[in-house]
Amino acid sequence: MGTPGTSYTVTVNGEYRTTITNNGCGPVASNTINAVITTVPNISGGNVRLYPNPVQNGQKLTIDSLPTYTTKLSIRIYDAKGSHIVSMESQAVNRTVQLQIPFMASGLYMIVMEDDRSGYKKVEKIIVN
Repeated sequence: MGTPGTSYTVTVNGEYRTTITNNGCGPVASNTINAVITTVPNISGGNVRLYPNPVQNGQKLTIDSLPTYTTKLSIRIYDAKGSHIVSMESQAVNRTVQLQIPFMASGLYMIVMEDDRSGYKKVEKIIVN
C-alpha cells in the first residue's frame, strides 16, 4: 500500500499490516498490529494558552486566548491513563478562565475544554507538580 518511505496515519481502531513485494517476489505480509486511538483531537481552533504549566497542586491555572464566542466552559481533567479525575464549569471573562487546580498526584494530565453552546472543544496537556 504505497511506496518506500511512505507512512500511514491510523484514524480508526482496528488491525493493520503491510504487504511487501520486492522485485516481483512476494507478496509478504508483515505482522498484524492492533491499533487503538487513545487521543482526543482538537475539534476547534485557536492557540489557547495555559499557564503556569507546570502548575503546582492547589494553584490557579489560567486559560486565556479563548475564542471570543466562548463564554461558559465545561472542563474535564484526565490522567495519563485516561481516567477521569475531575469535572468543573467556569465562566470566561475577557476570553480568560481561571481554575483552582485540585490536589492531584504529580504527573501529566489532559484538560478537555468544551463550550456546548458554541461547539468549541479543545484538548491540552498540563503537568502538575
